[in-house]
Amino acid sequence: MAAESEKSIIPDCRLKQNIHDRDQVVQGLRIMTDFAQTEIERRLTLYQVFLKLYEHHSGLLDEILQLENLSQPSLTGVKACYVHGVVDTGAVYLMTNLCDNQTQSLRQPQRIWTIGRNHNSGICIADSHLSRRHAAIQHIDEQRLLLN
Repeated sequence: MAAESEKSIIPDCRLKQNIHDRDQVVQGLRIMTDFAQTEIERRLTLYQVFLKLYEHHSGLLDEILQLENLSQPSLTGVKACYVHGVVDTGAVYLMTNLCDNQTQSLRQPQRIWTIGRNHNSGICIADSHLSRRHAAIQHIDEQRLLLN
């Protein structure tokens, strides 16, 4: 009879230990998920702050790039060019300084911007090394821009 009682106690102890281990794993996963969610929210908030700042001070990126070039003397003669795709609550636009060396916000209802020497291009660049219709940037889904 004592042997039967010992057999029933051992599985109960293992079951309780397994439940305790599972609960600890679940709790650890919750903590990791909460941390990841907090980090995502923090980064999103910083990105939104940057976008708002950039909307009100569009020359800010040019100034930052100029300061960066000053710290790298070998690049002082190189023109800093950029194209930055922005997807913000359904609005899709490009920020670039390729047109007339000034920062511009380019919106396109079709969500495709052509690049080339042609004056009808969304991004017209007067450079003899480019063809009239050199490339295109297309917004293809919620988060990606594709350079063709």
